[in-house]
Amino acid sequence: MLDFFANLGFDPEGQIAVLKTDHAFQLILEGLECRHGPAREAAALALRNLAFAADGKAALLGKPRAVPALLRAVQTADGRTDLRLAARASAALWALLGRCEKAKVVLRAPDNLAQLRSAEHALTARGMLCAPAEGGAQRAALEEALRNMGAVMSILGL
Repeated sequence: MLDFFANLGFDPEGQIAVLKTDHAFQLILEGLECRHGPAREAAALALRNLAFAADGKAALLGKPRAVPALLRAVQTADGRTDLRLAARASAALWALLGRCEKAKVVLRAPDNLAQLRSAEHALTARGMLCAPAEGGAQRAALEEALRNMGAVMSILGL
């Protein structure tokens, strides 16, 4: 189901359909917060796709647990990062910040900013310490996550 929502989100009409579907956004957030890796990745991709649309940005910012869930997806609580998930979640944050002053205010809130900085530091450390041991796909995901986080921090002026 989450893959379906992610695919729908690539098209503006699909984004509207996802946002109008009862409980779809709630299901996407639950997918992002679950323990199943592929479900988390699909949910992060769906949120990234929705974040490109004005209505999607409003929906993301209107759900109190959406931004913290994305931030947690960039860096998991135990400090270990799923790099593909981090890349997709950080891309969602970057898309959310594009042309959206309210998103900048939300991400600059002290709790969110602390999580954002922690996630960036964890990814940077992973890049410096573990990058040579990473496989090609993991290395590419790490580079993408770092690039996305760099863009997020740049937009926020940090």
